[in-house]
Amino acid sequence: MNYHWNMIAIKLEKNHGKLIIIAGIPGAGKSTLAAKMVAEGQADCFFEADQWMIDNSGNYLFQPDKLKYCHEKCFRSVCDALRNGLTVIQSNTNLQQWECRKYIEFAKSLVAEVEIIHLHSEYGSIHGVPAQKLKEMKERRVEFKIDDF
Repeated sequence: MNYHWNMIAIKLEKNHGKLIIIAGIPGAGKSTLAAKMVAEGQADCFFEADQWMIDNSGNYLFQPDKLKYCHEKCFRSVCDALRNGLTVIQSNTNLQQWECRKYIEFAKSLVAEVEIIHLHSEYGSIHGVPAQKLKEMKERRVEFKIDDF
């Protein structure tokens, strides 16, 4: 018996999402830029570790012992957004490659587009970062690009 198979090719469009990394010292305008990009429809959402340092009254309260937890929550939130095909911004300081390497590697594993924006402005930190600490952060800041990963 001869069987004849009709093969229908179906192209499945998969949205792999996009990751935008915003890098800069505290007070450079990372959160402001991220919120503006979301409001203007250039991104679906943004995450930064500081979002998990907001108390029940909506006040920012830096707690060094909570830093690891906050960064893990941020990473998981970015990963979930990328898995859902969203354009997501991660706006932690990202002053050196290692600070955003796992985000970029995860995005690349999903074949997501990645963009890096470095901010050099200084509007003043609203988080009370001491001047000496800001000076140290500026000195260790590295301007990296996608090809570095």
